[in-house]
Amino acid sequence: MSGNKHLLKRWYGVKSLHPPQVLQGYGQWPGAIRYCWKDQRSHDRLTPILEQAITRWQPAMRDSTLDFQLDRKDSPLCSGHGVRGDALVISDETRDTDRWYNEHACATRTTTGYYYPGKDEGDDHSGRHTLKFCHLMPGAEEQDTATAVVAMMHELGHAVGLTHEHQRADRDKYLKFRCQNLEGFDEAIKDVEGDDNLFGDEDLNMRVTLMQASPFPSEAARF
Repeated sequence: MSGNKHLLKRWYGVKSLHPPQVLQGYGQWPGAIRYCWKDQRSHDRLTPILEQAITRWQPAMRDSTLDFQLDRKDSPLCSGHGVRGDALVISDETRDTDRWYNEHACATRTTTGYYYPGKDEGDDHSGRHTLKFCHLMPGAEEQDTATAVVAMMHELGHAVGLTHEHQRADRDKYLKFRCQNLEGFDEAIKDVEGDDNLFGDEDLNMRVTLMQASPFPSEAARF
């Protein structure tokens, strides 16, 4: 926020509904973001997380037409009678007895905005909007709740149509990525330089490219 009362414009990653119909591709939702639950497990585990996340979107909802609502209140599962095929399908992608998968392979991802199918894409477009969630680990619900709520808020932003700020088309005007500031950079460089299976190169850019073979944590990036 700036010193005045005006809201700073955030990056909106999908087409506007002005003119009011996107002919094909991702655009704004035609009204509220309507959702359903993929299965009962997802409903039972994530409903409290989703409700808290929606509550934290209230400031934006008060100042706009933004709204989140069940596609059918009397039938929360996507398989329920009367649930529309274009509803956002929310699913808990974690597995109850597979800790390795939950920690290393489970991937949270959400479709951005509302997809308007083209005339040549057929008639069945059900399930095209998804929110796949992996931030509430089985057996660790109590300690994960706070971070899960924040993660759900983030994913709802994607569902609305927001993309990451660093993915803006004009990002290079404002951002400079300094890979050497990433946590674990120095250790990764040493791993790459000490690997006889890789060709050495003194140029930093080349070494950064080679570092893809030696992953390092990027969550705590410093720019």
